Amino acid sequence: MSQTLSFTQFPLHELLAFESAARNGSFLKAADELSVTQSAVSHRVINLEKRLGVTLFVRRGRGIALTEDGERYLEGVSGALTALWAAGEELRMAEHSVVRVAFAPSVGIVWLLPRLPEFMKTNPAVQLDVATVATPEEVSRGEWDVLVHFGAGSDDSRRVHLLTDEAMVVASPGLFNEQRPLVVEDLATTPVLRHTLLNWPGWVSGAFGKKAEATRYMYFDDSITMLEAVASGAGIALTTRVAASPYLKSGALVQAHPFVLKDNDYYAEISEAGELKPASRSFIDWLKRIAEAHPISG
Repeated sequence: MSQTLSFTQFPLHELLAFESAARNGSFLKAADELSVTQSAVSHRVINLEKRLGVTLFVRRGRGIALTEDGERYLEGVSGALTALWAAGEELRMAEHSVVRVAFAPSVGIVWLLPRLPEFMKTNPAVQLDVATVATPEEVSRGEWDVLVHFGAGSDDSRRVHLLTDEAMVVASPGLFNEQRPLVVEDLATTPVLRHTLLNWPGWVSGAFGKKAEATRYMYFDDSITMLEAVASGAGIALTTRVAASPYLKSGALVQAHPFVLKDNDYYAEISEAGELKPASRSFIDWLKRIAEAHPISG
């Protein structure tokens, strides 16, 4: 009949005390190694001997020596502890080679993804697990090591500023352009596509000098999907320059009004789990370097 392993029968701290004392030939040296008192080591070994019903050490003044039972038991305990360490090390190395990166689609697809090959080339042992998230609240902190997103972030001590962006209104070329820019009266007839994180009222006040509401809104949690809709002629949209840059460059979209709202920032944040990984910290450092080398420009 099989038996279930239970460390309540043989507590790990007692096994560690025994193994260290046997390997060092001294309770005092074991105490130094385990950062406990000599009496604590002695007490743990005595408890273990009681559980086993055998004597593991012969006490000789201040010294100790293993008994025959102790020699046999040490072989089994050392093997078990080595296997336990190896399993933990295997798990640690496997986990520490993976950096789970979550980012907003706009900054991720347009600004970050084209530069990832550089990181992969200089960090061949690191594996990236990439996910896009519409808002930082969409995923729990336990699901990512590094978050790259728009906004203020959730923990100042773990957040670093990367880029300052600006918000602008864009449209398809046939709707508005430099010759026929958007005016406040157009809001009564033109659908406005809005991203949940961008400050549309602030842009309207800055552009027209007063508050104004559109007759019709469409809301999006994904900036790229929103811009695809604008390019198809669905209306106008407030977006960031980094998200709009490929569309502006190709001519699929144009800036519908010259005013830009300069209160938008991208940040990188590292989670508690990410802080334990040297690879995650290296990724954050790399992000800061490329942000300095490749800022967003108007």
